[in-house]
Amino acid sequence: MYEQLENGKSPGACLLEFAREVQADSVYRLALRAYGGIIERFPQSNYLLPAYLGAAECNMAIAGQEEDQSYARQAVDMIHKVQAAFPNHGQVAQLSLLEGDIQREFFFDIDKAIEIYLQVAQKYNRDSAIRERAYRSAGESYIMRGDLDNAAKILQKVTAPEEKPQAAYDLARIAFFRGEYAEARNHLNTIITVEGLSGSTVNDVLALQGILMNEETAPEALALFAEAQWLIYQQKKSEAVSKLHSALEKNPPPTFRIRILFDAAHLLTELEKYPDALSYCNRVLEDTQLAFYADEAIFIMAGIYDDKLNDHARAFQLYERILAEFDHSQFTIPSRERLKAIRQQYPDLMP
Repeated sequence: MYEQLENGKSPGACLLEFAREVQADSVYRLALRAYGGIIERFPQSNYLLPAYLGAAECNMAIAGQEEDQSYARQAVDMIHKVQAAFPNHGQVAQLSLLEGDIQREFFFDIDKAIEIYLQVAQKYNRDSAIRERAYRSAGESYIMRGDLDNAAKILQKVTAPEEKPQAAYDLARIAFFRGEYAEARNHLNTIITVEGLSGSTVNDVLALQGILMNEETAPEALALFAEAQWLIYQQKKSEAVSKLHSALEKNPPPTFRIRILFDAAHLLTELEKYPDALSYCNRVLEDTQLAFYADEAIFIMAGIYDDKLNDHARAFQLYERILAEFDHSQFTIPSRERLKAIRQQYPDLMP
């Protein structure tokens, strides 16, 4: 319908509106088709570059959904095509930033991503929004590379209101990774002062403030946990699990211990070490001080059996246990939904 609405008076406007709406709803293939319609039918339109940007974003999203790097390569090829055709157009900056994101997130080429971000910051130096978005992305990439000094140096250049809270949070994380807890708190307090409790980073800020409260009661565990978080940021998940295991050996208090156990379980699941992940969840169930978190541990275990091990009978038992033992758990509704789905999918297996 939107394709039929297009005419010479609105060269791509209707399709662009539609594409953005369905992209926002995560219907990326349909959005990609709409963006492609603009690119093919209206090559002289003012909506051409927004269409290319949207199409590249959709290719990137599909690559993530399907774990297929070919879509990421299509996005990069599209970006290079636009860069060659419109080398000095201001909107190309957004596409260049997206290429940096793709290099970092899909091809894990951190050095290439940093190079792109810094080139964008230099080329579009007069555009504060682009420049500081590029600086922040470069700073985060330096953290991923393990270069905290350059990360801090770049992030300190970010002053634009729309980028500064996230940059300040990244600086707080750098201080945390280094064991400089007082400096980390200063950055976090600055964010709260400026943004209040409704800012975009507030949940992350409050979470890190909560972790820092363990400095007095569990300093050794906190230091090991900080090292693990830095390793996670660098995608060194196996090494991070080892640090978390060492942190647990320092006998941290229950509210900190549960965070460490669940982090280890999630990392081991990502590493496809499912028996080990289940073992960490079982440690929660065996620890009487962690009884408050038993429903979450059982739900995580059920998910591993359900989604990873295809042991639907065992998953069914665990979902049923949540309903039987934890009436007011936040996991009762999703557990009930999975029980219904398993019954429908495997009628001969389930009662």
